[in-house]
Amino acid sequence: MPSAHPVHALRDKLEAERLQRVVKLAADGTLSADALRDLATFHIALTAVREEIETHEVKLGWAGSKGLD
Repeated sequence: MPSAHPVHALRDKLEAERLQRVVKLAADGTLSADALRDLATFHIALTAVREEIETHEVKLGWAGSKGLD
């Protein structure tokens, strides 16, 4: 199985970082405007990367994370 394209690694890292931040917010029990803004920034970046993968994965050969049927 071929290795994932670097754009998939970026998506995975953003997902992991977003999850860590959500867990930290949940553990702290407080939601400040700065913490929510920080989380929103990661979510926006993750959404943008996901949309780019979806838009360009076949054309640019980024379809390594799922097989073609």
